[in-house]
Amino acid sequence: MAFQLLRASSLFRLQAVPLLITPTCASIPQPTRRHASTGRPRNQNIKYETVRVVDPETRKPTDPQPYKDLLKAVKAEHKYFIELVAAPSDATGGYPLVKLISQREDAQRAKEMRQKQRLGRKHAAQKEVQLTWSVEQADWDHKLRKVREEIGKGYRADLVFALKSGQQPPKPREMEDKVSQALEALQDVAIEWQPQEKGKNTVVVHLQDKGRPLPPKSVMRRASSGDTSSSPTYTSEPPLSE
Repeated sequence: MAFQLLRASSLFRLQAVPLLITPTCASIPQPTRRHASTGRPRNQNIKYETVRVVDPETRKPTDPQPYKDLLKAVKAEHKYFIELVAAPSDATGGYPLVKLISQREDAQRAKEMRQKQRLGRKHAAQKEVQLTWSVEQADWDHKLRKVREEIGKGYRADLVFALKSGQQPPKPREMEDKVSQALEALQDVAIEWQPQEKGKNTVVVHLQDKGRPLPPKSVMRRASSGDTSSSPTYTSEPPLSE
């Protein structure tokens, strides 16, 4: 879209007039400032006098044109970036190649990248161990040993209690008792580092090494506090299959 708008402007009509600029005029040293997401210079950080724009439809470069005029036209749109994609070379006709990038699309890609990075860090720092409300004693012991192992390795561990497929939902009191049993069994190595997440038939307990400092903004629910002021938010979750 940006390319079509600019191609129809007086700026692109200037291309019909031969430019008396030799390829060597474009060979100004590349800038050092680069955009964080791509590592390539953008807009005013592109320090070439003459460039060729890559047509997004044909993927071929247009005729050489003054970069300052192109930058002025793009800034007037307030919708796009110019990004350097290739330095001058024989393959580019001696001119640097640039392309137009939608600011909205670029922001969305950056947001998705940040989300992936956060998920990656969370996955690397936390482990998840699942239990059903009707868990057998042998599996119960195995899963709690797993929690101990992960915490011993320096990870945080999410202990997830969920409903087994086909199982009768437990009563709230039964759920509380089961969670309390797990916390009591792990109290010598683990503490909760953030509030439990409670759903209609699920509870997620967030655990970490008891010797590890708690995050500054954590609000802990300790049994000794007797805090019952906040009620869980009930949601619907699919049953856990085993």
